[in-house]
Amino acid sequence: MKGKQETTCSNRVRQPRYFALVAMLAGFLLIFPSNMLSQKEDFDLEASLEVKEMASLGESVNVKFTLYNTTDEPLIVLKWQTPLEGIIGEPFSVKRDGKEVSYFGILVKRGAPLPDEYVTIEPGAFVSSVVDLTNSYDFSQPGDYEIEFISPSVSHVVRKESAKARNLKKLGPVLMPSNIATISITDNGGDGSPNGPSVFSDEQKEPKYGAKKEIVYTGCSGSEETTLKDADTSASLNVSFVHAKLQGLSTTERQNYQLYKTWFGAYTAARYARVLDNYNEIKEAFLNKKIIYNCSSTICGSSWYAYVYKGGEIEVFLCPQFWSAPDSGNDSKFGVLIHEVSHEVAGTDDHAYGETNCKNLAINDPGKVVDNADSHEYFSEHFKVDIGLPDFLMYSLILILFIFLAAGVQRYLKYRKSQA
Repeated sequence: MKGKQETTCSNRVRQPRYFALVAMLAGFLLIFPSNMLSQKEDFDLEASLEVKEMASLGESVNVKFTLYNTTDEPLIVLKWQTPLEGIIGEPFSVKRDGKEVSYFGILVKRGAPLPDEYVTIEPGAFVSSVVDLTNSYDFSQPGDYEIEFISPSVSHVVRKESAKARNLKKLGPVLMPSNIATISITDNGGDGSPNGPSVFSDEQKEPKYGAKKEIVYTGCSGSEETTLKDADTSASLNVSFVHAKLQGLSTTERQNYQLYKTWFGAYTAARYARVLDNYNEIKEAFLNKKIIYNCSSTICGSSWYAYVYKGGEIEVFLCPQFWSAPDSGNDSKFGVLIHEVSHEVAGTDDHAYGETNCKNLAINDPGKVVDNADSHEYFSEHFKVDIGLPDFLMYSLILILFIFLAAGVQRYLKYRKSQA
């Protein structure tokens, strides 16, 4: 009992000190401004956008992009998905009167980053570039436009020159906060023609894929055509098998399908249906639609395999990395074609590149991975190792029949051409 009284007495002695501490803290809060208590988060890199306030239909919408190094040491920044490499991979969100406008720019299948795809920014310095958004975004109508730079989903920053050229295991994202630039487009003045890239015809904006399989080669040599025919045939067969497999599984089998979980994450009915629908669209494109293979691109980056212009005809532009790619395995020739065609017909994006990053995306963000082009490619390229003996025999028979059918169609077309 005595001990209890001593404890109570001790608490009473301390209470005035406690209230004094609270009073001092309250006085501190009143004296110091609130903005000192919630400091702005520091970023190593910060971006800014500059654009003129008004333009007329038909004028270019040039945006100046500046990237600042806010640290006290040099930063070596990967230029991917930033305006420092041009408009590649939808680096901006553009809205007209609050509604998102269409992107018609380039989507690329890339390999590991190479040294020339980095830029060094000295301490406290910056780099800038000016890009014309009308080459890639729809500015064809008057209105109030908001332009926002999106921190790249695939990015990397290193602090040593030696770290640039290695095969990087982890690519971003690196946060690069920016302001929102605004411009008003009016239909007064100018030449009256709509803003927008002249390279996008009405036919490209409203795709006409054709009712039957057709391959067109642009600027390709004979050997390149042969290589593309083989890759196209492999892609056609692969996506047909993949779609048949995914469609034929029971619900329990879908939930336990390890290859699916590796590349697309934990099973949900909605996400599985999205992947199944994606492969159906890709399959239909390879089997029944017109595909143009263009071997004459002059804008390929050093790490590029191929690219497409989003929202147009299915035209795949081939780059140097494609020709040295293997016929099977990761980043194969047929896998590159699946990647690019998925952009056009399944609406996929490039949230992650490379095997390791795609596997991590499947674990950490399965909502995005079902929309990722490289994930569809890698699933397809690994699919053959997941086929059991019964499936293998069935697919081998289908392959033989497909080859005979393709050869027959080619002979028939040659005959018709000779009779014309």
